Amino acid sequence: MAGKRTSPMLPSQAPVTLLMGMSASELRRPQCPSECVAQDHVESRPTVIDTAANGDKIARHGPVRVASRHHVRGCHPRGGVAAGRHLAASGLDVLLIEATDRIGGRAHTAFHDGLHFHLGCGWLHSADRNGWAVVAPEFGFHIDRTTSPWITGIDASGHALRLTSARGEIEAARVIVTVPTDVLASGAIRLPPRAADHIDAAGALPLGLADKIIFKLSDCDGFEPGTQVLGNPFVKRTASYHLRPFGWPLIEGFVGGEAAREFEADGDAFAAFARDELAGLFGSGIRRRLEPIAQSRWARQPFARGSYSHALPAHAEARVVLAGDVDGRLFFAGEACSMQDFSTAHGALQTGLAIAQNILKARR
Repeated sequence: MAGKRTSPMLPSQAPVTLLMGMSASELRRPQCPSECVAQDHVESRPTVIDTAANGDKIARHGPVRVASRHHVRGCHPRGGVAAGRHLAASGLDVLLIEATDRIGGRAHTAFHDGLHFHLGCGWLHSADRNGWAVVAPEFGFHIDRTTSPWITGIDASGHALRLTSARGEIEAARVIVTVPTDVLASGAIRLPPRAADHIDAAGALPLGLADKIIFKLSDCDGFEPGTQVLGNPFVKRTASYHLRPFGWPLIEGFVGGEAAREFEADGDAFAAFARDELAGLFGSGIRRRLEPIAQSRWARQPFARGSYSHALPAHAEARVVLAGDVDGRLFFAGEACSMQDFSTAHGALQTGLAIAQNILKARR
């Protein structure tokens, strides 16, 4: 990218920088050089995308790996990717910074024995107005995973915004922040004093906790595809179960709140609990047909700290505050910024697109 470099590892200037608190990867689409995206939540790994002399967007670090089509689709991030795609397609140089070593953040597709399943959001809700329904078929990304540092601060005291990390500084005319609200509220990223209202708003929009566990079925006999059951409708401490999602030989368990936090503290507790509930529903013989193959622990992910946002009582307006800009150059997007579609992937998508469109309008 053009501009003075303050670090040998990071480009120092970009017209627009997007800071995303979810997964890390460098992506490019050889078939469509103008579109360059990185993925939006547990290690210190931001993503940097650079521009070649011919205008093609390239991954600068290390070997390039190809992700499977299902992997890319299931792990699309939300607000950051939406803004990044739209801005890059307009011809701007766009720098996207990602936090972790996995695509998708709170949208997490895992794989086992030829199967794939979702540990985070797993549905395209409201398909008639969900932008991901259009994006999902667009595959072909190449992924480069590199160890990089997390952004620790944004300084707005100068002409350009300055982002600080352990490996150097980045300057940008504008920055879009799409990290989860609990990360913002924690102070993990030092924001300018004029963003104090945004930090307070993030605190009023904490993340709840919903975790999943995936069992592989050795025998699908007796389980109708796409069936939903509740473990025990008479108690609060229970889980729900999706039997054979998409016809696969899987059972997806879903638990939230206090029970989820309890299970996260004990690695095997969720699996044992779910087996007991399923045995109570279908008989003890089901135990030998269940193999636990994956489990989420979103509260223990330091760049997520939870699942999806909810407004504290009498604080719904905090979403409007969080979605506001700071001096027309520091912006916030993500599901928590959506008044109508909060807690969803398409809500995050819509907020990212809205910010990107506003930035482009302001440049005209």
